[in-house]
Amino acid sequence: MRQNKVKFKTNPTDVQGITKSFVSISSRKPEFDSTDLHNLYRYDRTALIWVDFCPTEPRIYCSEAELRADGLIDSKENIGYDFITPKNFASDLISLHLKRFGLSG
Repeated sequence: MRQNKVKFKTNPTDVQGITKSFVSISSRKPEFDSTDLHNLYRYDRTALIWVDFCPTEPRIYCSEAELRADGLIDSKENIGYDFITPKNFASDLISLHLKRFGLSG
């Protein structure tokens, strides 16, 4: 925001790289403890929402297949976006915590 003007970016965002970064900090192991340095920086779950605001009606991406179809990610590589979409975020997180603290069967 230079000179108090808001505008859209003209250079493409690294959707694939940012998504991989989010995936890499997700999926802490259920048996996590504070001495496990490999999992210390991880979160139980993260969510990432990709939105294209360029069209008149913004486009919200709900799956990796949609990102791939619009050419935003490499067509061959699975980057894990389907795991970090907001779909089922709350229920997954609750389930993880119930298991971790022995509150579910």
